[in-house]
Amino acid sequence: MKLSHKLLLFTCIFYSSLFFAQTNNNSEPKSRKNQITELIEKSCENIDNKRYYGARKYLDDALKISRELKDNNSMGLIYYKIGEILLYLEEYNEAELSYQKAILKQELTKNTKELADSYVGLGDTYVKVYKFDSAIKNYETAQDYYKEADDLESSLTATLKKGIVHFKQDEFSYALEEFNKCIEGSNTKENKKNIDVLSASYIYKGHIESRLVDLEKGSKSAYKGFLMAKENNLVEVLRTSYIIMSDIEELNNNLKKSNKYLKTHIRYNDSLDALKSNNLSTKKRLEFLSNDQTEYQREKIENLKELKSTKAINKATTMLSIALITILSLFTISLYKNNTIRKKSNSKLSSKNKELIIAKDKAEEATKAKANFLSTVTHELRTPLYAVTGLTNMLIEENPKKQQIQHLKSLKFSGDYLLSFINDILEVNKIEAQKVQIENHVFNLKTKTEDIISALKNSQPQNGLNIHFEYDKGLPLYFNVDQVKISQILINLIGNSIKFAKNGDISVSYTHLTLPTIYSV
Repeated sequence: MKLSHKLLLFTCIFYSSLFFAQTNNNSEPKSRKNQITELIEKSCENIDNKRYYGARKYLDDALKISRELKDNNSMGLIYYKIGEILLYLEEYNEAELSYQKAILKQELTKNTKELADSYVGLGDTYVKVYKFDSAIKNYETAQDYYKEADDLESSLTATLKKGIVHFKQDEFSYALEEFNKCIEGSNTKENKKNIDVLSASYIYKGHIESRLVDLEKGSKSAYKGFLMAKENNLVEVLRTSYIIMSDIEELNNNLKKSNKYLKTHIRYNDSLDALKSNNLSTKKRLEFLSNDQTEYQREKIENLKELKSTKAINKATTMLSIALITILSLFTISLYKNNTIRKKSNSKLSSKNKELIIAKDKAEEATKAKANFLSTVTHELRTPLYAVTGLTNMLIEENPKKQQIQHLKSLKFSGDYLLSFINDILEVNKIEAQKVQIENHVFNLKTKTEDIISALKNSQPQNGLNIHFEYDKGLPLYFNVDQVKISQILINLIGNSIKFAKNGDISVSYTHLTLPTIYSV
């Protein structure tokens, strides 16, 4: 029998007995509560005989009675068990809904053990639909409730499932941490019977260690878990362990053993899938629905006989039929109007979408053209500037005359500045997106200002201007800022002063303000 079948059967027996013990304390609706217990026991028998659709029918009947009694404890239990069956039947959306309903009812009864089980079931459902983050959150919630209920064994099962989800997402460090917790917890005296968790933890841990830590160490861990699973016939653990052992043997270059494990995995997997497919065959589902439908039709005939015996009931039936026809007619008219409006709206949306696509294409073409233009222009400017700066460096290195050195340095500074400015132009898209980055460097502010004044003085015609520079001795010489941006500001300020002034004085001074840590230019 599959591990999942055993767990499902165990929970059926456990919860039904628990429920039976609780209902004995209530005397008023005792017979109906006993009926719920009997229906749950019958569903467990059906699960044991792999008649899952029959089990679902008994649970539906039990749910109907518990709703009439407004018994939240019973409804929480039944929704949880229906969720287990739906999960096995691979009806994941319905299983998720059933587990959520179970949690709502169990939160009202404050049953932490049942709450934890429902969160684990919900986590298992999310794993099946690849919602791994949601699965982990539900497993963590289940761990908290298990600790509150002092159920360490079940808490380790939730920890193992959480580790497996991390493993599926290649989050191996997190997964290894969870598997180590399971091994440590399962080896205690209180949890020696938790062999399935211990076996699976060793196998997954060995797989991770063989790939990321140490192949020999990982092989030993995985083989230890594999032997546990084999000796105890842990069906679900063996289903995973054969393919993991095949992978590890392949890493050990033992291809013969690897192939043997792989073939065993395929045979084992196919046999389990065939058994499940037989249990969930379409024929069995149709047989169940057919039997259920026959019973429904028999009840319907009896009801019709009763209706025909009374004129008042016949009259009520006629009135209801007329009302239903009227409602259906109004509903049909409403649908027709809605469809007409929807068609018109869709037509308008379609035309607007076409216009937006055309506008988008034009904008993309304009952006591309602008980018190409900037790239071409800046490339053409940078080529001669590289020649200018290169030749300037060569002239400085060739021992020029003393009176020429300052001119060459000014020329070099101007060339470097223009190159830096052109590089900023290339980042025009960043400027438009307001993503300009500030690059801070330590530099001498006084020397930088003197170089700029010298370069600008030499680049401008003689117009009778005198440029004075003063630097407060109380200021530091070095600052950690973006010197390119500072250079641009100074060049703009001093350059405009030279450009628009004649026969006068221009003063550039740095002074220390009275406010602390604030400087002005």
